[in-house]
Amino acid sequence: MNDWQTGNPGNQPNSPMDLKMDRFSMLALLFGVISLITITTVIFPIFFGSLAVIFAVLSKTEDCKMSSPAKIGSIASLASIVIAILMMVTVLYLINNDTEYHDQFNNYFQQIYGITFDEYWYLMKGLNENKELPPLPADSTPSFEEYYHSLEDYINGNADVQNIPGDSGTGGAP
Repeated sequence: MNDWQTGNPGNQPNSPMDLKMDRFSMLALLFGVISLITITTVIFPIFFGSLAVIFAVLSKTEDCKMSSPAKIGSIASLASIVIAILMMVTVLYLINNDTEYHDQFNNYFQQIYGITFDEYWYLMKGLNENKELPPLPADSTPSFEEYYHSLEDYINGNADVQNIPGDSGTGGAP
């Protein structure tokens, strides 16, 4: 039977359920396209791509078929998710294995946070070994470099809390 015999010219939705499935397929297409557009952000394609896949699955009809927009949206979103993950893996690989890229990342990190990523990673690794952060002195505040080096000594076990610059030997207590 063709569309004219069923009284449904142009393959229009017959029921509210068909209209709902059509909306889901359009949302899948929309979020699939958005995930492709935002691919350079790396995080948004994963979010929007996941939404596109969910809406594509929700748009399936009773006979387990997806409409063309839902298929296109799910394919676009899956492609953008894979590309985003490959971009993250590539950047992490370059940071760890290419010295020029690593130095560039350290300089960028230092411009934003005041210390290099290597220094930050070293401090966090030392602090995560269940060592408590020495307190800042109450009477005067040392420069960041002085405090950083005192933290480094503390983590390595070469100094105790009393050796923090600017501290009166009270361990930071007033």
